[in-house]
Amino acid sequence: SDGRVGRKVGKWNDEKLRYIRNYVDIFATGMKKQWDRLVYADFFCGPGVCVTSGGVESAGSPLIAARRSEFAALFLNDLSVEATEALSARLSADALARSVITQMDCNDSIERAREVLFPPRSGATLGLAVIDPHGFEMEFESIARLTAGRVRLDLLITVMSSYPQRFLQTPAFQPDSKFDRFMGNPDWERLKSAQRASRTRVVLDHYRSKLEGIGYLVDDSVTIKNTRGRPIYQLVYASRHARGFDFWEKAKASGEGAQQRMGL
Repeated sequence: SDGRVGRKVGKWNDEKLRYIRNYVDIFATGMKKQWDRLVYADFFCGPGVCVTSGGVESAGSPLIAARRSEFAALFLNDLSVEATEALSARLSADALARSVITQMDCNDSIERAREVLFPPRSGATLGLAVIDPHGFEMEFESIARLTAGRVRLDLLITVMSSYPQRFLQTPAFQPDSKFDRFMGNPDWERLKSAQRASRTRVVLDHYRSKLEGIGYLVDDSVTIKNTRGRPIYQLVYASRHARGFDFWEKAKASGEGAQQRMGL
């Protein structure tokens, strides 16, 4: 350990990071000659290092992306000042020079992200955004604003799809809740009338339809499970180009190799 704060995670986090790392690598290698600029955004970047309860450390998504020099600009945001300070210290000088690091509510950071990633007259730009909230912080309206216009931005989004199945009757899952805004006004009648076992599918179908409504193709087939084999969340991939799905299929098919460890 380098003595700085790490993000405490479960063992299943390794699987999610493997998908992210695979896609980042395939994306950066496969698209670097096709576009003038490649860019990256991480709206819940954290401190850059993930730590399991057993003390095992691994590179988080911002460090995975930052090591790829193909990204001309990185927008890294987290509400925690402690986390962003730790991340800044962990970035190489080269990566730091390419990065803009902010401490904002994710929904307030959209305009700044667009300024950093897609400035005027910056040439043909393709981006990748990782949206990995702790719960339902990222409002769908914010994703719509982030991707508005001619922006080309692939998305990897963590959707806590199992939570409504278990907690639908609690205040956290009511109209005008964080979940409501995350989903972009779900069909509450359908969700509440659905049998408990099918609520996850109802949630994912609605989220897919919202993304399709802003021009995206969507794959929500990746389920991340806990150590007891129970689904926790989906890793949803979205792209406006079929070529992205070729890359995503390769990322999903890549071997189960051990999570890259950091020599801190």
